[in-house]
Amino acid sequence: MLRDKGYQPAQESQLDAPVTELSTSSAVHGVIRELISLIMTATASSSGLILNTLDALEAAELASLRRDLATVPVFDVGPLHKLLPATMKSSSLLRPDRGCLCWLDAQAPASVLYVSSGSLASVSAADLEETAWGIAGSGRPFLWVLRPGLVRGAPSSEPPPLPDGFGAATQEEVLAHPAVGGFWTHCG
Repeated sequence: MLRDKGYQPAQESQLDAPVTELSTSSAVHGVIRELISLIMTATASSSGLILNTLDALEAAELASLRRDLATVPVFDVGPLHKLLPATMKSSSLLRPDRGCLCWLDAQAPASVLYVSSGSLASVSAADLEETAWGIAGSGRPFLWVLRPGLVRGAPSSEPPPLPDGFGAATQEEVLAHPAVGGFWTHCG
């Protein structure tokens, strides 16, 4: 519902802004407040908070957590995805296209731009086309993950209208590939 209206994941400065499509029922707010209170109580009485991230990636957020939870140690132990067996690495709901890994094998080290909009972001058809021309115009090899529901107003069951050869990829394997030299993401 929100993605169809063009809403993107909130920036930190917008976290207190109301979302008009969500219920303002005090009962719902009470349940949410109670849940947050339970989480905070459990965290405050725990021996520590273990997060699948790393300081180099989220230094400001980790510093804020450590400041806010001064009595609870916060451990950044990630990324943990490389410890999973290959059969468990994909959390995608789409069937991964392994052909992209063969294509990556043929590319020079650190030469490919990997572009992914994630599972929540949406764009207009015009923005998708403009982005495609911009990436193609860069002259750099790129691997772009496009999923059904990315284009606002298009049927969410259909992938974006692009040429054959586009498909879902196993993100973890692609990001770990030596040919990938850059990652363009929606940051959400």
